[in-house]
Amino acid sequence: MLAYRRMIFRIIFSVLLAVDAIIANWLILGESSPFHEHFLWHGDLPNLWATMHIVPVICSAIVAGDPHSAAKSSMHSCFVIQWFIIGFLLSGLLVSLRFWKT
Repeated sequence: MLAYRRMIFRIIFSVLLAVDAIIANWLILGESSPFHEHFLWHGDLPNLWATMHIVPVICSAIVAGDPHSAAKSSMHSCFVIQWFIIGFLLSGLLVSLRFWKT
């Protein structure tokens, strides 16, 4: 039963991190974002954010078969998968730290 609860925690944590990454992506790169004007003149954070997402861009180019025009849907799917994996690994670290504390 304890392993089941840990897995549920890890999945929920991963999904929430992926949703937070989607929201952060819109805030940093979105044209309708309230911070769009600010990030036009201050490009360090958008450049860092875009650099962190080179793997989903490469994966979507491979899926599309054309490196010059990757499909947006495959890029968004790879983006969510990337953040889900990061969340799953991070939640495993949190669960193991909590396990050693008790």
